[in-house]
Amino acid sequence: RCCEKFRCEMKQVLNHIKGMSPLYSSVGLIYFFAFTSLYVQFPGLLGHNGILPADIFLSRVLAREGMGFLDFPSLLALAPSWGVPVDCLAELLLLLGIGCSLLIATGRPHPLLFFICWASYLSVYLVGQTFLSFQWDILLLEVGFLSVLTTLLQWLTGNSFSRQGALAWAFRFILFKLMLMSGATKLQAGCPTWEKLTALEYHFATQPLPTALAWFSHQLHPLLLRLGVAATLLVEGPATLLLVAPSHTMRLWGGGLQALLQLMIIATGNYNFFNLLTLALVVPVCEREAVDEPAGSKDKVGAGLPGLGLQSVLVYGFLVFSCWTMFDMTHLPSPNGGADNDVYSLLNEVQVQVRPGLDLQGWLNPLGIAGFVLTIVGILHSTLRSSENLLAKGLYILVLALYVQFSFLSFTSIGVRPDLFYSYRPAQYSLLFSPRVSSFLQGISSQRRIQALHLSSSYGLFRQMTGKGAARADQRGVGGMPASVVARPEILLEGLNEETGQWHAIRFRYKPDDLSKKPPFVSPHQPRLDWQMWFAALGSYAHNPWLVHFMFKLLAGHCPEVLALIDEEHFVHSFSSRDDASNSPAPAAIRATLAEYDFTRYRSSWAHNLYPENFDKDGDEAEGPFVSSGDGAWWHQKPGSKREYLPLAIDKSNPSVQQFLEAHGLPANSDGKGQYVSNDALRDECHAASPSFRTHVDAFLRDWGVPSVLRSPVAVCDNTATSNGLDSTLVRGFFADITPTDSTGYMQAAATAVVIMASVAAGTLT
Repeated sequence: RCCEKFRCEMKQVLNHIKGMSPLYSSVGLIYFFAFTSLYVQFPGLLGHNGILPADIFLSRVLAREGMGFLDFPSLLALAPSWGVPVDCLAELLLLLGIGCSLLIATGRPHPLLFFICWASYLSVYLVGQTFLSFQWDILLLEVGFLSVLTTLLQWLTGNSFSRQGALAWAFRFILFKLMLMSGATKLQAGCPTWEKLTALEYHFATQPLPTALAWFSHQLHPLLLRLGVAATLLVEGPATLLLVAPSHTMRLWGGGLQALLQLMIIATGNYNFFNLLTLALVVPVCEREAVDEPAGSKDKVGAGLPGLGLQSVLVYGFLVFSCWTMFDMTHLPSPNGGADNDVYSLLNEVQVQVRPGLDLQGWLNPLGIAGFVLTIVGILHSTLRSSENLLAKGLYILVLALYVQFSFLSFTSIGVRPDLFYSYRPAQYSLLFSPRVSSFLQGISSQRRIQALHLSSSYGLFRQMTGKGAARADQRGVGGMPASVVARPEILLEGLNEETGQWHAIRFRYKPDDLSKKPPFVSPHQPRLDWQMWFAALGSYAHNPWLVHFMFKLLAGHCPEVLALIDEEHFVHSFSSRDDASNSPAPAAIRATLAEYDFTRYRSSWAHNLYPENFDKDGDEAEGPFVSSGDGAWWHQKPGSKREYLPLAIDKSNPSVQQFLEAHGLPANSDGKGQYVSNDALRDECHAASPSFRTHVDAFLRDWGVPSVLRSPVAVCDNTATSNGLDSTLVRGFFADITPTDSTGYMQAAATAVVIMASVAAGTLT
């Protein structure tokens, strides 16, 4: 009986999973990650006693003349009239979002649940200031709103949530827009690293929070990295058209290329939930519709590797033609007159770059318009061929066509001209695509109140590559290019222990500071303070007043919310008072310096071009860039690169610091607390009710690492690592608690990365 009961229960569970929508469940899970990550950080970042108090910011916003709820559509704007502290209401919205997103993730995609998630995240986003100024936040809002719209349509028409049909085309268009804009902005920015395809020679070491795999990827030959950049521009450029192709096979190709790109980014960089959200948008791209070719069609990518059907051949031809028009590959004459015929010399003589004089707008306009037209045709074809009643079909076409047109208007940010489409005679005589409809939608999108809802946005990731250093005369590049010298700017904070008179480093949880700190895996969590420290290093303290206020909070003490954002254990150990342990630890003064970092290097032949003065040295090198025996350093701080970030060390009694904070609307009273008070008793009760849950979640995020399913098949050989000049402790540190064996080693990890990069490059560049 027990077995029969268990069998029935499992059957019900499997039937429930089968009836779930993978797209909506994925979006719900990503909302859960976003809400949870923000919930544990909100008190320190935006709380009443945080770095940028949301209540102070909200009071300034609401004090503007004519500012109402429609102008600032955050539910937190209602907190003062309700007599509720802003931070308490914000944490309540985050908890509500966590609960609703979990319900969606478990297969209950009701439009009301999606609306609560969207409205809650929008409310917190609008008061997030610099800590929520990322493109994935607005992408999550756009996807959330579209989820509200599509689930509402399905609920009104009685359609099953597990079957998107025509609705999938709207999600495909969002992915098409996101990737095309990302690729276009890279080439439009005029950054030489994208034009010369050297971006990956900087990216792995200069991105905000790299992973340990980024260190290994950084060691690859520059030519392989340049082919990887070319593949990226191809996937984010012409290949985006495959995402909205009418053929399921072609969409599989497009979705597969995008998924491969996102997986490689996840492996080498911590970009929180952004890549997972992009992968979720790949789901409707790869979804087979009832009006697609039959399931038994011979022209399937999965039927063979690679697919040999007509449509797959067309995809191959399209990619090859795109490579031929976008890139230029030449073989440089050998400096030794062809005397060296080894593989390394041949690789150094190959030059690949974006084709000079590429007419970018010449292919952006037809590509953007073609994607829009294919999406509209797909919506019409899928809707008219469906079994829905006539009223449902009309509603689907009307809502989806208007939404896609509304989203299409944002393409103007990359120079695409929607008016070229509306000038066509068929569009002029149609009801839904006339110039009047376009003007109406454009007028709506330009309204400030509509823009505040973030229903549709423009995107452009990594326009400029940062951390580019100046090459010396003795540093030689590869393939006729200048040497790619990495100079990642990093802010280092140090505090003065008043009792000992010594300066101690103030360490963060995730960002590079200690040279031996292993780059962690923290996604889908986003440590927003560590991220903003990366942006602050690119500018000056005058443009980042929040950083001065963060230092002021550490000086003031009694700020456990802010202290929880950094390496609290090291901070307490460095600045605790020996005489009175009950006092909150606080340094007497804090100074900020700026240094240039780079990953340490494996002793490869091409690394000799960058650091010829260190290449022949043996033994431990205190300032050398190479990993040596007995050294566990992941990072290298360039000698002589350390300089002042703040002109002087600050203390909490410095009047100039207080004047600086007050000028930027930040509290500068000696206890470090905000001056905007609203029902402190209720705030204390709210905070007393939630610390246990927040502590457990924060502990989980703190201990987040590489999933064991990724680590277990890999073992590192000490002998192999040592024989190749690579410290075994460094490699062991990457695989955390894995016991070394004598089967594989560093070369296996490097060879795997080479095979992946070479496969992508060979498949795209032929």
